[in-house]
Amino acid sequence: MFHSLRYRLTAIFIGLAIGPLILVAIAIEYRSFSSLEQQSLTLQRELATRVGDELQTFIEERTRELVLLNGLEHLASLPPNRQGAALGILLSRQQIYQSLVLVDIKGQEWAAVSRHDGTGGAQVRQWAEEEAFLFPLTQGEFYYSPVSFDENTHEPMMLVSIPVTDLRSGAITFVLVANLKLKPIWDLLSHTELSSASDVYVTDRAGHVLAHRNPSVVLRGTMADIPARDGRATGLTGNKVFAVKKVLHFGQQEFVIIAEQPVSVALELANETLRMTVIATLVALGTVGLLVIFSVRHLVRPIEHVAHLAQAIGRGDFSRQIHVSTRDEVYELAVTFNSMSRRLQESMSGLQQEIAERVQAQEALTVNVQTAIEFQDRLKALHDVDIELSQETSLDDLYRRAIELGRSRLGFDRLGLFLISEDGKLMLGTFGTNKEGDVIDERELVNEIANDPYISQAIQSKSPVTIWSDKKLMNNWQEVGSGWGLMAALWDGDRTIGWLAADNLVRQEPLAAYQPELLTLFGSTLGHLVKQLQAGEALRERELKYRALFQQTTDAVFLSDLDGNHIDVNQRAADMLGYTVEELVGLSFREIVAPSDRASSANVLNALQTRQKIAPHERMLRTRDGVEFPVEISVELVEDEDGNPLHIQRIVRDITTRKRDEEHRITLAFEKEQMRLLTDFITAVSHEFRTPLSIINTRLYLIERAGNPGDRAVMAAVIKEQVTYIGELFEAMITMTRLGGGSVTMNMRPLDVNTLLRSIEVQTSTLVQAKQQSLALRLAPDLPPVHGDEKHLYSALLQFVENGIRFTPEQGTITIQTASVEDGVVVTVTDTGIGIAAEHLDHIFDHFFRVDAARTERGAGMGLPIAQRIIDIHQGRIEVDSEPETGSTFRIFLPTHPDGRTTD
Repeated sequence: MFHSLRYRLTAIFIGLAIGPLILVAIAIEYRSFSSLEQQSLTLQRELATRVGDELQTFIEERTRELVLLNGLEHLASLPPNRQGAALGILLSRQQIYQSLVLVDIKGQEWAAVSRHDGTGGAQVRQWAEEEAFLFPLTQGEFYYSPVSFDENTHEPMMLVSIPVTDLRSGAITFVLVANLKLKPIWDLLSHTELSSASDVYVTDRAGHVLAHRNPSVVLRGTMADIPARDGRATGLTGNKVFAVKKVLHFGQQEFVIIAEQPVSVALELANETLRMTVIATLVALGTVGLLVIFSVRHLVRPIEHVAHLAQAIGRGDFSRQIHVSTRDEVYELAVTFNSMSRRLQESMSGLQQEIAERVQAQEALTVNVQTAIEFQDRLKALHDVDIELSQETSLDDLYRRAIELGRSRLGFDRLGLFLISEDGKLMLGTFGTNKEGDVIDERELVNEIANDPYISQAIQSKSPVTIWSDKKLMNNWQEVGSGWGLMAALWDGDRTIGWLAADNLVRQEPLAAYQPELLTLFGSTLGHLVKQLQAGEALRERELKYRALFQQTTDAVFLSDLDGNHIDVNQRAADMLGYTVEELVGLSFREIVAPSDRASSANVLNALQTRQKIAPHERMLRTRDGVEFPVEISVELVEDEDGNPLHIQRIVRDITTRKRDEEHRITLAFEKEQMRLLTDFITAVSHEFRTPLSIINTRLYLIERAGNPGDRAVMAAVIKEQVTYIGELFEAMITMTRLGGGSVTMNMRPLDVNTLLRSIEVQTSTLVQAKQQSLALRLAPDLPPVHGDEKHLYSALLQFVENGIRFTPEQGTITIQTASVEDGVVVTVTDTGIGIAAEHLDHIFDHFFRVDAARTERGAGMGLPIAQRIIDIHQGRIEVDSEPETGSTFRIFLPTHPDGRTTD
């Protein structure tokens, strides 16, 4: 059978058809498995290197903290009690230290602090024979101990010790030993972004797992097999992985960072490709086998018939001939062979036709194989693109890189990425390509989806990909050509959040069979990455808020329910007030506020419950022992994503030292200011008093010689005016001195600014009418009350209005406006007067400064400084805009009263 012509032809034809396909498939799979293995190892090396760098930074920062503590505090020269205090400060600020011990050169503990108790424990440890003491003492270098595990918590610990030298002699006088918690490395690993199914952990040289994203792996004492080299190994859970290790040395100690990824995950794409290739080969084998068997059957059968007839004649089988020995019978045999030859010729013609068809099938199969190979290359490139895009940390970078990689790696001619607005009506551009194929920023492109019938129809169809064989191709909403177009949707569940668009405007190449599926896969991955990154950014924002709340160890943090009862506090809050954390949680914030401030604290709580914003403010708190001290409080209402209130957050800072320093600085500044005021006063008043006194002397001289009573009355009026002016000067100086020295008592209460301004309008009406000016009030209704002293605030606002009237010519206009702004009220006084030059604007609030250097206008230059001082006392501020010959605008900002109510 195996030597028959039928079997040999069948075997030859099948081998020629299937053999090249099998060889190509083997080459593709080998390349795919090798590439994915190297890619996995590369990713794990990057992961291990990143974690190793962060771990090395963590250990080195702790060493620098100890060196900095010695450098700042000069531990060797401090008395024992201050040495312990310095160690305690570092221990309280850095939760990663279990204990800090200062050992003298004899190996005796000199000063020690520990988290178990404030003095380091009842038993004094002897260090004379321990390596942590001997190595820094003899070598003068840092020492890092082997990692040990706490008996109670099973957390990994490590001793770090440094020599402490005397600054004058340079000799080593102490050794500072720190027992360092390695638990923060767990947090470092938990925040490390990993690729699919990857894992990373830290061991010592013996294989003890010291840090893992899952704390239970460390706490149950897991041992790891450290791979001898990068490559295939047995993973932490016993499965086969691609593993990479990175070794860090700290003194004599080693940390091994191991990053691994399961072999099944890393080679998942290759395994899928192998399955597809095997299926395609089996289908091709069956198809070609049937074709060959059919062809061989028709080719061999005529030959077999001829052979059978020849064998029959050779055997002398003439049963089918009637007359054997006659010519007629030979003739019939010749006719028979001629007939068989003709049939053989017909069979050969049929065979040639079958061969031609087989060649065409072979060529079609070759084209399909090439297309499959190209598709496999694109799928591999898509896998690489997915990995690279997953490393992006911002949405804009993700959009831009998606277009760049889609063109350079996936072979698309032009690409554009669009998102859909939340209401589903607008298409929002991100990045795309122009008509030359260059990547451009299209974030400014916004259009209604209904304006584009192609897009509207594709979105409504809910199809993963839409193909147009002949459509108008657009660039920046302008038609630039025609060709095929693709649109693949980006999905969030069953909701379309955007799409990827592709066309062939630049190269005008025909659409490849695999390109719609490739774009669909790319869009599916990109949609997942977009939502993941959006969710990640939102999560990071929430994490940052939470970490900012509880990791600022220098401030006390209080979380309260909506009634003011504590639900959580940090350790700093307990230390600040002398309570335990549990005791504070059982209290309300009102109970730790000094009695004098409890009413104000209740007003703040009421304001929060009505969703009002509360500015940072100062209060007096009371410790457990009854000691009151000043603090600065920042308070806000924390809400969930739907705007529902969750709890109240307070960040409290002890400002005792700051208050003392501020008082000292204020005292010094006040003394300097008094000296400067005295000097300026002597300079300014020498002229201001000389002029009216000269006028008075002249008029007295003339009165003595005037014979007309009318003339004497006029001169007496001038003398009275000058005496009044001198009195105003003295009164202004007294007011400025009192305001500057803080001796003026302010009766602070809620005030209606609009009411004050209406009174000022009445008071200045005579002066306005005398100059034929116009005074316009534009007062905002429902203005919140301000917190101020009515008399002094009225005086300050009057000064700004009178200034506008004084420096505005006849027929001019003065406008007074009020408006509500965030956390306050703004009063705007605008005039159409002579204005102020730019070089004078920075000095108009200086004492005794006058734009009129020649002093042709009456005044000592104290009106605006007094007004500014009053506004400062009210915790407000002033802004000035002015242009010469056009006019000036003064904006006075005043804070609102906390309880939001005015008084009669």
